[in-house]
Amino acid sequence: MKQISERVQLLNDKSANNDGEYILYWMQMFKRTTHNHALKFAIEQANERRLPLIVYEGLKFYYPWASDRFHTYILEGVEEKRREFKKLGIKYVFYLQKNDESPKQTVAKIAKDAALIVTDDFPCFIIPDHNKAMVRRAEIPVYAVDSNGVIPMSRFEKEEFAARTIRPKIKKLLPDYFVKFKEEKIIIKFFPRQSREELNRKIFFPYFRGRATRN
Repeated sequence: MKQISERVQLLNDKSANNDGEYILYWMQMFKRTTHNHALKFAIEQANERRLPLIVYEGLKFYYPWASDRFHTYILEGVEEKRREFKKLGIKYVFYLQKNDESPKQTVAKIAKDAALIVTDDFPCFIIPDHNKAMVRRAEIPVYAVDSNGVIPMSRFEKEEFAARTIRPKIKKLLPDYFVKFKEEKIIIKFFPRQSREELNRKIFFPYFRGRATRN
């Protein structure tokens, strides 16, 4: 693990796939199209390599604390994100694993044709285990980006267990980070072809075939 910047960590020591067709952002926790440092970093990587960007979000039914309430919250936001990403020229892929017969390890399959992977750096829940598993499988760089709050987690030297201890530190650091967020725009936009024959050739759904164009 290597700290690239205050918000970005490189989780492995792999070389980028120079033949990759796109950059892959695995959206796990920061489920938003704006004010998202992980998405911004993914767009920067895509623009630097003149590649389109795919955002993948998956939902499986077997994990600790899975509930209808949480899944409803996620599912209700899918169509809105799809529309917003389409306006941005970014391919958004949502995969719902419904039962034991549904395809598994879908994000790893999408990653095979990616130049590199960007995902969320979140210290709790199942995200750390997800990221470790991806590092074990991936043959390309995996970056984890912190978009948990206004102040990067790396600015805090130790874990905090009480508001009374972390509040003074936040107040001290806040002036340095309380600035307008600058959104990045994708250069190579993604426009999927609507080919049913092509969809049927895919294992689970059409997650990345499309036509990239330059602005």
